[in-house]
Amino acid sequence: MNIKSWFHPKPPPRILLIFPAILVMLLAMLAGALALTYENDALAVVGIVLGLFWLGLLALVALPQTDKWLAGMQSWFKPLAATLMFFLVFAGVVELLALVATGLGTTGGGILGASTPRLLASISRDLSSSDAVALLDQAVDNVFDGKNPYAHSNVVSAVISMDSPYDKTTPLRLGRFAGVFPYPSAAEIDSLWDEAVKTPEIVPVELESKLGYPSGFFLIPALFSLFGVDNIRGVSLLLVVAALAAAIALTPSRMRLWLAGACLGSLVIWNGIASGLTGNLYFPFLLLAWLLWRRNLWASAICMGIAVATKQVVWFFLPFYLILLARQLSWRQAALGAGLVAGVFAAFNLPFIIAGPYLWFDSVVSMMKDALFPSGWGIITLVLQGWVGTTSPLLFTIMEATVFIAAIIWYWRNARKYPYLGVVLPVLPLFFAWRSLWTYFLYIDVILLAAVMQEYAEKREPRAVLAAEENPS
Repeated sequence: MNIKSWFHPKPPPRILLIFPAILVMLLAMLAGALALTYENDALAVVGIVLGLFWLGLLALVALPQTDKWLAGMQSWFKPLAATLMFFLVFAGVVELLALVATGLGTTGGGILGASTPRLLASISRDLSSSDAVALLDQAVDNVFDGKNPYAHSNVVSAVISMDSPYDKTTPLRLGRFAGVFPYPSAAEIDSLWDEAVKTPEIVPVELESKLGYPSGFFLIPALFSLFGVDNIRGVSLLLVVAALAAAIALTPSRMRLWLAGACLGSLVIWNGIASGLTGNLYFPFLLLAWLLWRRNLWASAICMGIAVATKQVVWFFLPFYLILLARQLSWRQAALGAGLVAGVFAAFNLPFIIAGPYLWFDSVVSMMKDALFPSGWGIITLVLQGWVGTTSPLLFTIMEATVFIAAIIWYWRNARKYPYLGVVLPVLPLFFAWRSLWTYFLYIDVILLAAVMQEYAEKREPRAVLAAEENPS
């Protein structure tokens, strides 16, 4: 095998643009972490600006015209992108060593002990298991015990069982926290937890304890558990590596190393695996759905169905996916895709819907309707920093819905010319949400890059480029 054949001699500029984008995203997340750790308002603003810049760069990657706009930069842009690629991979190795020194997401601390820098300790804590992972583990146990996971969800006993950090539970604006804003203090959470552990069978009203996800969330790990893989990190590693390997194999040969470098340098993927981030349960299937829609509609729609049946954030992608099929293929194929997605979703969830319709619905939409505290890096930062004096999520819900509807309308009109903006537009409304956590935005850079690369093959231009030239806006 000639490894040089994996490097395109003149890679399209928009392909190379992904490496600055990944770096900007990491800097945005770092600024947000520093702002939170050291309570610095200026860094919070920097995080927002960098995050928006990152979304802008991804939009450029999705636009076919970017290749023409940046055509004169290839002589120096390729070496820069290659340098950034190797730097990101190297940074990942350094981060891994640093996290091992701090305990790699454990609660017991690492080899540095009390000497651990405050920021590293904060990052290491972020890589420890969350309440979602604890509830997932509990749900899998309930499945094998013949119990309805939605009816027997208990966040207190789940966190105790996994020895997860109790301050990574999800507080609600109820009970003693009803008048607290924008978030309970560490002392208030400590006090609540000290009382909760005394009677773990009784969950305080101040804690979100519902299993707030569709059933694919726990049925996929349960399936792996049958084969001896009973840790979410192991499940995530197998799913992600398999999906990335498939993506690289499907990519034109002279671009494979660029995609492999982007995957290795995307620290959020590997951090997510290290922390047991449950987004890794849908990411592989969402990736394959966007890669396979031209090659194999059945496989693509089934993967989208699994993703939709696993986490609600994928629901934002579904309208854009169906529009893509309708505008790029045909109404008949879009209807087939929609039917397959619905069928897979029903196959996962219908047994639990039949067992308890209200219980299932109330659980799955809990993260949308329950009294959650604001959080995230988007426009909600204005509230979190005290610059906007509102305690109601109504305005943010209206903004989120408005942007979502506008994005769908725009994409319907432009999906033929700009098909892969359908990967970026679904997360734009989340910037305006009451809760705009970074975990909602992860992975789209790699999905976008892999999808765009499918449009490049030997001796031909991307279909989207031709469409843009034939139908200039």
